[in-house]
Amino acid sequence: QCRFEIYDEQDKLYTLNEEIRDDTLAIQTSHNLTLWDIDNPKRYTLKGFINDQFVYETKFGIRTISVDRDNFYLNGKKVFLRGLNRHQSYPYVGYAMPASAQKKDADILKYELGVNIVRSSHYPPSRHFLDRCDEIGLLVFTELPGWQHIGDETWKTHALSDLKSLVIDDYNHPSIVIIGTRINESSDDHDFYTKTRDLVKSIDQSRPTGGVRFFGKSELLEDIYTVNDFVHRGDNEGLTPKKKMTKEQHPYLITEYNGHMFPTKSFDDETKRVNHALRHFKVLDDAYRMQGVMGAIGWCMNDYNTHKEFGSNDHICYHGVLDMNRNSKYAAAVYASHGDKPYMNVLSMMHIGERPAGALKEVVIATNCEKVEVLKNGKWIGTHYPSKRYKHLPHPPIIINDFVGNQIVESDRFSKRDAKRIKAIMLYMLANDLKMRLRDKLLFGYILLKYKMKYQDAVELYTKYVGGWGEEATHYTFKGYIANDCVATVHKGTNDAYRFALKPDAETLYHGDTYDVTRVTIEHLNGFDERAFYSNETLRIEALGSIELIGPSQRNLQGGIESFWIRSTSEGSGTVYVYTQNNLTITQTFEVVGK
Repeated sequence: QCRFEIYDEQDKLYTLNEEIRDDTLAIQTSHNLTLWDIDNPKRYTLKGFINDQFVYETKFGIRTISVDRDNFYLNGKKVFLRGLNRHQSYPYVGYAMPASAQKKDADILKYELGVNIVRSSHYPPSRHFLDRCDEIGLLVFTELPGWQHIGDETWKTHALSDLKSLVIDDYNHPSIVIIGTRINESSDDHDFYTKTRDLVKSIDQSRPTGGVRFFGKSELLEDIYTVNDFVHRGDNEGLTPKKKMTKEQHPYLITEYNGHMFPTKSFDDETKRVNHALRHFKVLDDAYRMQGVMGAIGWCMNDYNTHKEFGSNDHICYHGVLDMNRNSKYAAAVYASHGDKPYMNVLSMMHIGERPAGALKEVVIATNCEKVEVLKNGKWIGTHYPSKRYKHLPHPPIIINDFVGNQIVESDRFSKRDAKRIKAIMLYMLANDLKMRLRDKLLFGYILLKYKMKYQDAVELYTKYVGGWGEEATHYTFKGYIANDCVATVHKGTNDAYRFALKPDAETLYHGDTYDVTRVTIEHLNGFDERAFYSNETLRIEALGSIELIGPSQRNLQGGIESFWIRSTSEGSGTVYVYTQNNLTITQTFEVVGK
């Protein structure tokens, strides 16, 4: 005799009774349970009894998944899949991180990066990660383990066994919405991939299957044609047209882009870090624009250790929008700006010495604000709106190429008409490496004569209003608005009142069957609370008491920031000491409690 009970928290909602006559039992029943969704990840508990003896408990969610030639649907509602791939790799320990660290990655993806799907490239992720995805409403594309290689018949038998375990073990996770039945980036193998597909469908018909390849016109045996598209090089199309990859009627999902095409370190120069972000903007914009693309999952969430062919000479793969320690690069702002909370990130430190030829040609703002006001040294110089360059995105960046505003008009030296002429000429020169068109030369010469100005006067005009030379300091203020309410303010410019900020992810660790961990981040900030991207200060870290440091005690800031993990050793308390090279000591105390 079997009995199943369904609970919402402590409230019993349903009791189902049935007798097992063979080896298996299936029960179908109507229900009025709330559907699990991205914005409302409602879960229930099922308890199983055999002859009144408790034998099993699981959490589950109810939802429907479907796809057509153009879209992905969750509970009948169209969802554009905007996401990132994830490697669950951590510095100094590889994959060996306990539940809290795995769950934190899910939180970063959902709440800090604003994505709605993650691909667990290229293996089943930690069960703790999946549990957290269930809890917070983060969709998951999971797949059988492997990369490019298909082995012999014995190898294939093991792969089928792995896939069967994956499907059964993860069956009750409502967050898993696509199952990958191909080895990532492998060649077509009709017989093998027919077996993998049929195996999944024999166990689970509720989820669509995918199979990630890196070439077009591949045989489609799965429900979705999933493909890695690395066509974008920074100055061309973001994605390959769907018709060049597969048939128009096939459901279609981009599963990787960018990545190795433009590896970027957190301590690279500003121009490269901005270009990294622009590449992610471009590909996402094309994905939203193209008919028949249900989503795009970028490569990748975070940097990771890799083999010698795929990384820099330090064996680190710098493909992430976050560094290895889960700290953001500029490209992270592309995704974060599509989150639900008001967000604005000015992707520049606004220092002309950082730019080639000292030219502050344009500044990119990743934001979900409707408009941004800019003030220079307290004076309003313009209001700017989302760029039409990326008009297909829900929240295009705001791109500013005019930091002159009305300053020349307000100088009282020129007529309003002449001031506008001078400004237009200077902005053209700024955008074109100081080159002037013939008509501009003639017009500017006329203005110099009209106002009895010398060549040196013209140079001073440019350096003051465009070049930014000679001023005591330049302070920019950016104000972001939604529905005419100022929801974000950012200050930029020169402010050398530097300080260190130490922040742990948690101040309490829970020591039980395994150790617990938390990440501690130290950041070098200027007076505007902006990261000092080129600070590589040397640090020494010490952990005493019921905690210990993971990794070496001697560290350097990477791009003005460094994170490290501590782990519990026993119940009690512990203290972290961070010593800077200037003899500053920063401390943080932690409690370690039993679990």
